[in-house]
Amino acid sequence: WFFRGLPVAPESDAWGQLGDFFGGVLNPAFSFLALLALLMTLYVQSRELKLSRQVAELSREELELTREELKNSAEALAAQNDAIHDQRFEQTFFSWFESYRSLVEDIHDVPRGGSRGRDALNAMHGNYMSGYAVLFKAREIGLLGYVPEGDWIQQIRKMPSEDHEAFRNAYMEAREDFFRLGYREQLRAPFATLAALLDWICSQDRFTSDKKQLYFGLVASHLSWIEGYFVFLACVGDEWPGLRRLVNESGILRKFDWRADPCMPIVWPLLESVFVRPPKWDAAVVMP
Repeated sequence: WFFRGLPVAPESDAWGQLGDFFGGVLNPAFSFLALLALLMTLYVQSRELKLSRQVAELSREELELTREELKNSAEALAAQNDAIHDQRFEQTFFSWFESYRSLVEDIHDVPRGGSRGRDALNAMHGNYMSGYAVLFKAREIGLLGYVPEGDWIQQIRKMPSEDHEAFRNAYMEAREDFFRLGYREQLRAPFATLAALLDWICSQDRFTSDKKQLYFGLVASHLSWIEGYFVFLACVGDEWPGLRRLVNESGILRKFDWRADPCMPIVWPLLESVFVRPPKWDAAVVMP
């Protein structure tokens, strides 16, 4: 064998020197290449790590968006359910109140001419619970020590304070006479329907207190004065404790103008005894 025309050296030391020569030349080159490969590997790994972080960040953002969308969907669904619930509630509410209205219209005052509805209630009030009727009852059972003279409204206005207790007792006697005549059964159905409606509003756990008061206010605004009066008359006795509790809780009689009844300044303690939150007019304001 020849290299560039030179014979291969027969000495073994020459071969070792040749190996050392090539090793000395190639080792730094391979080490440098290995270093470059290591640096390239680190660079690629750092890029991959960066990309992985970006992917993770995008995934986290997508997850947040998904959560937000789910939250918005849940809120929209809850709002939709609330709207459906409110719509159904109002349909039932007005249907229920219409049933109460029809029961009131069925009330009739047969012994006094057959008037119906609110007219019948007004007739009942005038014939049995007006100031004149109560004064007559007081004279009849001897609760007053004198016979008042003149217009009955003026008699009530000028009644001495020491006779007020006797007048209130006569008022309760007149109430008992009224219900003993059979009117209790006539009023039972509308009172029971009204109590059930108020109780149903109270049972709405999804409603806030303000929302319940809104519907209580609707009930109160659709009650005539004479209806409110007979609700009070029912509550002042012991026959309808559930109705009294619900009237107290709902406050449906708080805005009634009790000045329409001349008896009210004297019987006001009865009103206060019935209601935990009595109507806002005190006796001084009620007095005509």
